[in-house]
Parts: sequence; C-alpha cells; structure tokens
Amino acid sequence: MIGASEPAADVVEFGLWDNAYDSAGAVITDSDITKDFISTDSRRFFFRVRHAAAAGRKFVKIKWRTLYASGSPQDSPTDSTLTLKEVARGVFVSSAVMLVTENVDAMQPTTSQLIDVKVRPRSEPRNRGQSDHRLRLGSMFGSVQAIYPAASANQVIQSVPIFLGRRRIVSVQVFVIQNAFSVTEFPDAMTRIGSSLLRRVTGCYERLGIWFFAAGTPGRRRRR
Repeated sequence: MIGASEPAADVVEFGLWDNAYDSAGAVITDSDITKDFISTDSRRFFFRVRHAAAAGRKFVKIKWRTLYASGSPQDSPTDSTLTLKEVARGVFVSSAVMLVTENVDAMQPTTSQLIDVKVRPRSEPRNRGQSDHRLRLGSMFGSVQAIYPAASANQVIQSVPIFLGRRRIVSVQVFVIQNAFSVTEFPDAMTRIGSSLLRRVTGCYERLGIWFFAAGTPGRRRRR
C-alpha cells in the first residue's frame, strides 16, 4: 500500500504474476494483501487522488480503463469504477491494480480488498465488468486512464503511458517449408502459425515491454 508522500509514477508496466500461485498452481486470490496475487506482484500500481474538499469522506470513486495508442478505448468495462480509501486527510488511495496482455488473464476474478461493509461489494471475488475488479487488458503502446470523480459533470482525466521509454522490438522471420504440408494443409498451417503460435509468443514478450514483430523480409526495425 502507498500513502500520501510517494512520488507519482510517469509510466506503468504489465504484471509479472511473480507471486501469483500457490504450491498447487492455483492463483492466490485473497483479501489479505500479503498473499493476494495483485498486491504482491512486482509491477502492481495504485491510483491516488488528492482532493481537499473531499476530506473526511473516507472513500471516493474513480473510473479506470486502458487506451490503444490511437487514444480509443481498449479495456473499458461496463462498470469501471474503483474505490479509493482515505489514507490521510483529503488523500485517497486504491487497492493495488495490475495490467495484463491476454484476455484469459483479464478474466481472472479478484478481491476488492475493501473491508468496510459500507463500501464493500455485495459479492466477492469481483469479476471482469464489475466494480472494483482490479485487472485491465492493455497494450505496450497504449496507456492507462483514470477519471475522477466517477460520476460528475466536472471531471479530472489523467493518462499514464505503458512502457514508454522502455520499449524494445525483436524482429524475426518465420520460414515455413511448404513441402512439409500438402497443398490443402498449407493454408491452414499458415493460419495456425499467425493467429495462434505468433500471437502467444507476442503476448509473452509484450508483458516484458518487447514487441515480437514477424517481419516479411530481413531487416532492422526502429525502436519506439
């Protein structure tokens, strides 16, 4: 948990899931922040709101989502609200949140980490599309956006880039020996390589800030 004095981050990264599993291989989804898979992740982050006029409220709400590089919404759930707890007078902090690169990861249920019964959701854990779900699908060329207050005509909107300044590109070529397939098998093999194998490899590298690029011809790609 962070407080009122830590410096704000100017870039965020994808979670590593480095403390996510128990000895049986199950994801540790726990109300205890010393065990919960998001709260213990090396790349978790938090939202903080400073609002002197809201001092004493104990809780405020924001909306949070991810954007593509174009600025259009990427993961913007029907209910994207997140509850922030007052940690000092007029200073509110969320539970830890995390970015992921795959839809299957974004579907993982999470606890809200909210103890106060006045704001705690009726059901736990929280699922994708529900309030206080603490995962979002992102792109390494995109950004995370927070909107405060969650319900107001006058809102403050703040965006932070994902992996900006830390991005790398690996350019590869894939050679497929057509003689290994029949004429009817070859198109399907190419589809499986492009949509399945390369997509999975890209997702694994993307969470490290590396864009795995399948080039058509040999050559070097510029870093972004």
